[in-house]
Amino acid sequence: MAGRAPTVGGDRGTWGHILNTHVDPVLDPTTGAIKQSNSVFIPVNSMAVVTGSPVFSPYLSIRSSAFQWTLSTGGTTEYYLEVNGGGSTPITLEPLEVLEDSFPLVEATVGSLSVGEWDWGDNDALGFDTVYVRLADSTDPDAKANDYVEYLDQKALPLCKLPESGDSSIGFTVVMPDGWDDLTYQIDAQLYYTGPKDTNNFAVSLGFAAIDVDNDIRDTSLTEVSCSGPTDQYTLTTQTSGWSVIGSSKGDLIRGTIKRTVSDTSDQSLYVVGVRLVLTSV
Repeated sequence: MAGRAPTVGGDRGTWGHILNTHVDPVLDPTTGAIKQSNSVFIPVNSMAVVTGSPVFSPYLSIRSSAFQWTLSTGGTTEYYLEVNGGGSTPITLEPLEVLEDSFPLVEATVGSLSVGEWDWGDNDALGFDTVYVRLADSTDPDAKANDYVEYLDQKALPLCKLPESGDSSIGFTVVMPDGWDDLTYQIDAQLYYTGPKDTNNFAVSLGFAAIDVDNDIRDTSLTEVSCSGPTDQYTLTTQTSGWSVIGSSKGDLIRGTIKRTVSDTSDQSLYVVGVRLVLTSV
């Protein structure tokens, strides 16, 4: 029985909306029974805020302990971006946009920046191009709060920032297809995220709850599994884990939650890209 494909959804601030993204079940070639679903990717722009203050935005931070800003030898109070410790740039492609405290800076010419301007180049014989800024108050960006300076990557991926201060979580809904009634199935999940290089692990967990819509019953015994922090600057990273849940009636839901807590020692925001799921009958 092929039945209805799983759909995923959610919107910012409510569980109510279902985004009609379809995934076909895979059938056992011998028995014709449902074996598993094919892979479905759930992007963050189809997820919802559950707790805290997640920020849905494509902008990435370039102000935290992962970076350093150095006063340029040219211009007036111009600062250029390097990785913490210096010697290289954390950004290999020119940004589409640079923000100061959430407001766009004006792109101008390095070496002659006015307040509130930025440029991409090498005005200090660095051997690499990087971001130069002159903030509105002409001060050192390193003196500002985390995430005070951000940029738009050329990939411009939909992202959700789980901030470095305060617990926060986002969630999504999977609607089970017809034919999965009373099946035991495993969820294989991969969490895709990006962020600054950090030797510390982010305290991030990915968990699921199975919901019987007809009887309003939720399986709350499902275990959340922690994920390690990003290891490469702005490179997509995956964390693979498996869970087993019970589907007990037609149209059951699975609600997934991605949660970051402040129990880690990182002072950097984490940027979630999405989750990939495969459901397998066991």
